[in-house]
Amino acid sequence: MENLLRLLNRECDHTLPDQDWHALFELCRPVSLRRGQVLIEAGDVEPDVYIVKEGVMRGVDFDGERERTISFGLPGTIFSSRHSFYAGLPSYYRVEACCDSVVLKVLKADYVGLIERNPRFAIWALHYAWCEQFYNELRQATVHNGTAEERYRHMLRTRPELTEAVSQRVIASYLGVTPEYLCRLKRRLLKSGLR
Repeated sequence: MENLLRLLNRECDHTLPDQDWHALFELCRPVSLRRGQVLIEAGDVEPDVYIVKEGVMRGVDFDGERERTISFGLPGTIFSSRHSFYAGLPSYYRVEACCDSVVLKVLKADYVGLIERNPRFAIWALHYAWCEQFYNELRQATVHNGTAEERYRHMLRTRPELTEAVSQRVIASYLGVTPEYLCRLKRRLLKSGLR
């Protein structure tokens, strides 16, 4: 849990003392997922909050013809279906495990209760929400702009662990290219020694 505490304290610009994290952990129950197993299905109402403890999770949407990977959650990432959490609406995204993973599930009522009881945790939750907004905009600027090579290089710089835990098909989906194109791009970068 010490590693998870360290990762959680790096998730945004605000940190919490260990006792506040432990108060959150007391509300959690672990959920083990196999590679490809769905945690939140698009169209289901799932208001609870999750913390990635081990593995890699991904958010997926569908553009009518194909799925698109829109986000990844690595250990220390906290996530939920915002539609379900905030408004009780069905989730827009599907969330699934990219590899064998463990997430900690916190019921929405327990999470909100902790925010109401603990001002330090409430301030952290606000900072985390701001940080999520920042990273959503940054992802739009870095993942959806530039050439495929620039997007791939950015991913290698900022999240190199994805290349080991996530299939090439999923990474290609995230970058908006075909798996075949990604394979050619990786070969070209390895050949040139610029990886």
